[in-house]
Amino acid sequence: MVYQIFPDCFNNGNPHGEIQGRKKDSFIYATKEDSPYYIKDEHGDIARWDFFGGNLEGIRQKIPYLKDLGVTAIYLNSIFQASSNHRYDTQDFMKIDPMLGTEEDFKNLIKDLHKNRIALILDGVFNHVGADSKYFLSAVTDKTGPYYSWFNFINYPTKYQSWWGEPRFLKSTRVMLTTRTSSAGPTAF
Repeated sequence: MVYQIFPDCFNNGNPHGEIQGRKKDSFIYATKEDSPYYIKDEHGDIARWDFFGGNLEGIRQKIPYLKDLGVTAIYLNSIFQASSNHRYDTQDFMKIDPMLGTEEDFKNLIKDLHKNRIALILDGVFNHVGADSKYFLSAVTDKTGPYYSWFNFINYPTKYQSWWGEPRFLKSTRVMLTTRTSSAGPTAF
C-alpha cells in the first residue's frame, strides 16, 4: 500500500516542535488545529506562504505508525528547496528545503524506511521551476548560459512560457535528473 505524504503538514519531529529554516515573508501556524489561510496581494497572488512545520525527522518518527497501517511505500511530495509549502516552485533540485531538514535527515529517513521494508517514491517535478530558481535566474541574465535552453522565451527576457499560465512557475523544456549514490543506496535528486 502506498501512502502519500505532504511533508509540511505531516509531522514535526523536532523535540519541542521548533521550526527550522524559516522563510522570509511567510507565517507558521501556532497549532495543528489551525486552518490554512493564504494572504494574497492586490492582484490575488499569494503574498505570504503558510507553513505547519512538518519535516523529514517527523516522517522518520512515524515509521512505526506507517508500518502498523500496512504501508509498503511512501510517496513524498516535493522536498526540494523552494519558496512555497508545496515546493513545486523549486529553486534548486540539488538541495533539500531547509524547513524539512538536511541531507543527513534525508539519508536517515531512507535508511530507516529500508530497514522497515518501506519503499520511498519522491515526487520530482522537473518540467517546471520557480521564478526565483537558480536555473531561471541564470537563463534571464545569460542567453549563452547552461539553462537558457531549458525555457521557452516568447520575448526575452520578460515574456516566457509558464506552467498553467502562472508566472511564478516556469515551464522547463528539459528534464534534469542526476543520481547520487551514498551508503543508503542510490538517491535521485
